[in-house]
Amino acid sequence: MLIDTTSCYILGDIHGEWTGLNTFINKKRPSAIIQVGDFGFWPKFDNKTTLGQRVMTSHGIKKKIWRQCGMKMQDTPLFWCDGNHEDHWALKELIVEDLEADTHTICPNVYYVPRGKILKTTCGKNILFLGGADSIDKSVRTLGTDWFPEEIIDQQTIYNLPDEPVDIVISHTCPTEFLSEVLPYNTYKNTDPCYEALSYVLHKYKPSLWFFGHFHVHKEGRYHNTHWRCLNMAACRGWFAKLNLT
Repeated sequence: MLIDTTSCYILGDIHGEWTGLNTFINKKRPSAIIQVGDFGFWPKFDNKTTLGQRVMTSHGIKKKIWRQCGMKMQDTPLFWCDGNHEDHWALKELIVEDLEADTHTICPNVYYVPRGKILKTTCGKNILFLGGADSIDKSVRTLGTDWFPEEIIDQQTIYNLPDEPVDIVISHTCPTEFLSEVLPYNTYKNTDPCYEALSYVLHKYKPSLWFFGHFHVHKEGRYHNTHWRCLNMAACRGWFAKLNLT
């Protein structure tokens, strides 16, 4: 499946806030969307009051109702990697149906891209997707309900990385080499085995572009020949970037 980069945008963490996503699509009319994880994949919670999330209403605080398929994608395909806050066991069940597939459809025009898969673009670039990160709040979450140890990038994924050129990396968190710029804003995220795994990816492929989220801040920088960009979470300043490949 090719990603149409005519007017493609990269989005930061969405966390299931579909209203902001739908508004963005209606306004920008992108040819495609790539999303960097913490997408909000919780299929077992669809249309239920879940995750302890609360919203303020005119009648006081009420628990949020989760609507898994609240996206209105129309003709815009969306490709996303997993973050730490997803149902990783449900993702595993999805992948097992076809281990060789580069994408898995979760609803019309919405495609999960497993770790280590490469998608090609209409302009001839290769994009590597490599989700995963450590949850700093796992101590207050429940194993198998809203926290899963599979959130961490495992060694087998690194062993199985494809031996072909990579121009762009889409990940949830970042390599160790980028941390000095983003950790001052989230010092509590200072330990994560995924940093080292992604450092290996950085030195193996030396991509020209790298996009990630996770830190809920908008920053960008350069490491050798790699221009990287950390995107903020949905509806916050700096939560999207147009993919400029000219």
